[in-house]
Amino acid sequence: MKNQKRILAISDVHGNGHLLTKLLQAVNYSPDIDQLIMLGDYINKGPDSIGTLQSIESLCKEGAIALAGNNELKWLNSENSDTARWKSFLKSLPFYKEISPFIFVHAGIKKSLPLYKQRIEDLTGINTPSFECFPDRIVVFGHTPTFRLASSTGQIWLKKGMVGIDTGAGHGSNLSLVDLTNWISYFVRINNSEEVNSYPLQKQIVYGDDYI
Repeated sequence: MKNQKRILAISDVHGNGHLLTKLLQAVNYSPDIDQLIMLGDYINKGPDSIGTLQSIESLCKEGAIALAGNNELKWLNSENSDTARWKSFLKSLPFYKEISPFIFVHAGIKKSLPLYKQRIEDLTGINTPSFECFPDRIVVFGHTPTFRLASSTGQIWLKKGMVGIDTGAGHGSNLSLVDLTNWISYFVRINNSEEVNSYPLQKQIVYGDDYI
């Protein structure tokens, strides 16, 4: 694998920090070269929420960007003593990130509003019927498992102007890491995590008639 700057994105790790580490190792992730964007829901459902947050925090210190998801907001509103140590870190997480031509967000955005006027409830919890693409931008989101978007189970969902990357780790399916520079998806199966697999993404679907 060549040493080139890549934009890598992952979402909805859901307590499977060990698989996040496995994927990053498989793609030879280098924080000095690559930009890693993590789209929220690092916790709950999986085996190790605390350990996963420790990994997320360490990755952020190295230069990765972590966004907040709806599960992080649940912890912020919790009185559980286990969550107290993490509240300062979770409060620091932004709700979206722009890296042209991409807008990264946990759940979705509304085309009718500029980014700075988006509601946190939508950014972290918008439901499928409200997805709308931004002109000249590509929205990369998680939150809604792609099998609920009529994608093949465990596969990335693609539509013009949108890329859905929650491939169901919180539902016993796959955890996926997407290379948006080279349009490759790397994934590991939750119940059979020995091997990291990959497949090319159809970039022309996302770019539509603008694809060259």
